Amino acid sequence: MGLSLLVLIVLPLVEYSPLQCIYVRIYFYFWFWFFVTNLVVISWLGAQVAQDPFYIFSKISVLNFFVDIFIIVPFINKIEMETIGLGVQD
Repeated sequence: MGLSLLVLIVLPLVEYSPLQCIYVRIYFYFWFWFFVTNLVVISWLGAQVAQDPFYIFSKISVLNFFVDIFIIVPFINKIEMETIGLGVQD
């Protein structure tokens, strides 16, 4: 539970793109809907009995949740910044 609260604190610091419109940020757009789907899956799995298939899928979904926040979002920001020319200057 502590990591979930840490996500709420860290996410504004990780998301640093100057582009604000999600329709312009095509990689972020696809990631956003994948993330929402993952949250729905985590919610559904949380309501299931803690038995073997649900337990394994919930562990994978929660791991995916934290990987998305701490690894995928900064990576997407870096790719989008380089794509529009705001990345590392030569």
